[in-house]
Amino acid sequence: VLRVWDPRTCAKLMKLKGHTDNVKSLLLNRDGTQQCLSGSSDGTIRLWSLGQQRCIATYRVHDEGVWALQVNEAFTHVYSGGRDKKIYCTDLRNPDIRVLICEEKAPVLKMELDRSADPPPAIWVSTTKSSVNKWMLTITLDESDCFAAWVSAKDAGFSNSDGSDPKNLGGLLLQALLEFWPRTRINPMDEEENEVNHNGEQENRVQKGNGYFQVPPHTPVIFGEAGGRTLFLLCRDSGGETESMLLNETVPQWVIDITKNMPKFNKIPFYLQPHSSSGAKTLKRDRLSASDMLQVRKVMEHVYEKIINLDNESQTTSSSANDKPGEQEKEEDMAMLAEEKIELMCQDQVLDPNMDLRTVKHFIWKSGGDLTLHYRQKST
Repeated sequence: VLRVWDPRTCAKLMKLKGHTDNVKSLLLNRDGTQQCLSGSSDGTIRLWSLGQQRCIATYRVHDEGVWALQVNEAFTHVYSGGRDKKIYCTDLRNPDIRVLICEEKAPVLKMELDRSADPPPAIWVSTTKSSVNKWMLTITLDESDCFAAWVSAKDAGFSNSDGSDPKNLGGLLLQALLEFWPRTRINPMDEEENEVNHNGEQENRVQKGNGYFQVPPHTPVIFGEAGGRTLFLLCRDSGGETESMLLNETVPQWVIDITKNMPKFNKIPFYLQPHSSSGAKTLKRDRLSASDMLQVRKVMEHVYEKIINLDNESQTTSSSANDKPGEQEKEEDMAMLAEEKIELMCQDQVLDPNMDLRTVKHFIWKSGGDLTLHYRQKST
């Protein structure tokens, strides 16, 4: 039972009945429409009209009790969590449109929206465990920097890769979001060729998505630009005829290009010099250049092999070219020796071998001009 009181007179104004178990959360609409949302241990969310003193909508989203609610500023979408550990976003105007945001490892006790922007970019969640988690509600992909996130397949945990090739997370995400849209998978020429080659039995050899991960089919995707139209749809709907036509009219060409061809690496120019404390002679300032995702340990290996230990190069070239396992072992030994004997520094700060050059430039160098790195041998 929900009871409404007048705080000025302490008088009870009304009593709202409908839930069959304890009410755990309440939210009021402050725009004057006199609406109220309630979440209950009976597993339902109810929308009440205080003016009519009755329930006007019931939402059955969770399998168990609803313990926490949050709503957006326009009072059109409710975020709910509870005993089943799941957090949903439900459209109050159309209950069939609901999205599973995330699933916690324990029952949800409380939630708080990050209202720094509209729509809310994130939501804070506390559970019966001691940690408080912040979940992203939106991911914005801008052309200027959404393809700067390069990572090795090994570091990303892609088990179906040899780990040596770098992956662009922005490109992979776009491929996953648009995998149901035929235009991102196959073109008419490929389709016609498949029909000829397979005697009328079409076999789609073109890989859908990115081949590494998928997003839930109900994931919402929004395309918009300042002063232009905004398109909202779910991932799974992009294969429909009408939705496909709208995508053709709305999606920028650069998005389509990236779903088929990954962007090229960004290069970072830098200088490599001995540290003043090393006592080594200053080298000629040769301007080097490398991929911005090159790890610091690779630069350390270069210093150890090409500068500190020149003799090692002749030893490496004397090994048999056909002895593949031996070559791999020598490379691993070289990497271990480099980390044991060499320190790489930027702004007098010792660098973590796992850092990449882009991280070093933006978070440690933090100044104009070309990046300058210094090396020295570790003291024994």
